[in-house]
Amino acid sequence: MTTIERTGTTTRTATPRTPEDPAPDLCDYRVVHRAMTRDLARLAAVADDLAGSPDPPRLRLLQWYLRGVSAEIVNHHRVEDDDVWPLLEAVAADRTALVALTEDHERLDPLLARAGELAAADTATPELAGTLHELADLLARHVGDEERDVFPIITERVRVEDYARLQERFRGTLGLRVLTFVVPWVVGHATPDERATLLADAPTPLRVLLAVTERRFRARAALLFGTGLSPADQRMVRLMKAITRAQVAIVRATRSRWGHRWIAGTEVIALTTTGRRSGEPRTVMVLVLPDGDDLLVAASHGGVDREPPWWLNLQADPQAQVTFRGERIAVVATEVGVHEHAELWARFVAAWPGFAGYQAKVRRRIALVRLRSHTT
Repeated sequence: MTTIERTGTTTRTATPRTPEDPAPDLCDYRVVHRAMTRDLARLAAVADDLAGSPDPPRLRLLQWYLRGVSAEIVNHHRVEDDDVWPLLEAVAADRTALVALTEDHERLDPLLARAGELAAADTATPELAGTLHELADLLARHVGDEERDVFPIITERVRVEDYARLQERFRGTLGLRVLTFVVPWVVGHATPDERATLLADAPTPLRVLLAVTERRFRARAALLFGTGLSPADQRMVRLMKAITRAQVAIVRATRSRWGHRWIAGTEVIALTTTGRRSGEPRTVMVLVLPDGDDLLVAASHGGVDREPPWWLNLQADPQAQVTFRGERIAVVATEVGVHEHAELWARFVAAWPGFAGYQAKVRRRIALVRLRSHTT
């Protein structure tokens, strides 16, 4: 049945999707939600740091990042209120009860404005951090409610062509200045498969904009969130890459007969993960401790204050391959829990005392990763 959808001053016909019609892909909606919720929480943590340890350059980065996130969230809510909700009421009036979601928008947007005012000061304050924490908590609940209650309605009742029109509205209501932030920001929160989907659906101008802005955006975000590297850490990363290339070459040239011993009699494994962005296999050599039938590795990164790429890859896809003592094994990775961490970390320090220094150099807690064979 064809119904009437009123959007602002515009009136359109809207036909509910039938079971025979293809369902819309909500990939872009999910990735935007992920970017919003993750980064408000991360911004709150940065504000906590800055309230205790003033850092003017980092505060300016927070101001830039918060302006971009806020502009996207406010725009997102406006399009939902003006376009998404009227469409859903037109095609699924029997299932919609969107008052609570609209009320959340009325609470979130003033909080965003207040956070922006507080962030514009010369120093970060506990009030800024508290406002961002409140925002992060409210938005996380709101997004959870929306994905639980609204996404099934969109999938079941909205036609692909009507959803495409909503996508155009979300993009078309942003100016170029905001898009230079939003495009690399959203894509940066996508998995490799999601990135491919987003780029396939994006107009050519947005793909060009991403190519122009992505590298600089990542560099500035890394400085803001504390993932930028010092010159010493950059040298360490280059050294580790060179050592890894040499070790991998030795292992492959000798068919795993050589290359598995490390300092003080410790052992290493060749760990092959799937690149989270490239989707290609990536092999590194990491120190290993056997633990029964499992293998334990530490995401120490040589004491560099950044998660090693292999661990980020495993978080995106825990399936991996290891070569250990000449045997190639398919494994699944899981992070060691808090209750086990201290005891197992002591084993790593006993095997190679350098691990104690690694932890002392970094702000993150170095993850311990258990690699379990598919066959055990």
